[in-house]
Amino acid sequence: MSIFSERVSIQWEDEPSPNEPTSTWVLTAANGDFVDTRINLTTKIPEWVSTGKELEIETKPGYEYSINFQLILDSTSEPNSCNSDVGNFKQLPNSNYRLEEGSMANPTQNKKIMSYKEIWRTLDPNRSTPENLVEIDTGSISEKEEIGFESKVWELPGNRGRFITIGYFGQGVAVNENYEYQTIRLYKNRVLYSDGNDYQKIFAPFLGKGISGMEWIQKC
Repeated sequence: MSIFSERVSIQWEDEPSPNEPTSTWVLTAANGDFVDTRINLTTKIPEWVSTGKELEIETKPGYEYSINFQLILDSTSEPNSCNSDVGNFKQLPNSNYRLEEGSMANPTQNKKIMSYKEIWRTLDPNRSTPENLVEIDTGSISEKEEIGFESKVWELPGNRGRFITIGYFGQGVAVNENYEYQTIRLYKNRVLYSDGNDYQKIFAPFLGKGISGMEWIQKC
């Protein structure tokens, strides 16, 4: 099941109410690989970018499912020292939104482990445009039905990068030779967001610019 998710809000344990200081997109491919980018709305600088693998685990009581997010690249961690965290999910009543609760490092609080509540919505990557993101009516989908769109995953050897497409949207996170993070969001071949001095070189094949000098391998 491939999913294009957008965060609606987050509330850390020390905050009085939910808020959304970022544009947060997560593209999760059918095999569980994901690319997660969280861009500060004020500074336009990535607050946190990561890639990893979603693994469903035993469901915590009171929730519909629980996921272990095993990180491969994590801009808040030192090289080769990525963390993992567990999120517990349930659909909110009479809503297309889902609630995630758990604990993870807060990038704005010196990586202090804190409990959080996040609200997410699922977007249609075929009907959406950057100017008009269309929600999927998840409340009308039964437990046996799946939300499925074509997804593709490319990776750089040595866990140095991942690029995922779902429908018309693409998103990538990679590191250059100096282990500096490079980030990109695409709609078709149009760059919606980029960060990093080498993003054009590293993500060149997805920009229609030929060889990047780095060997992207299509995983699925």
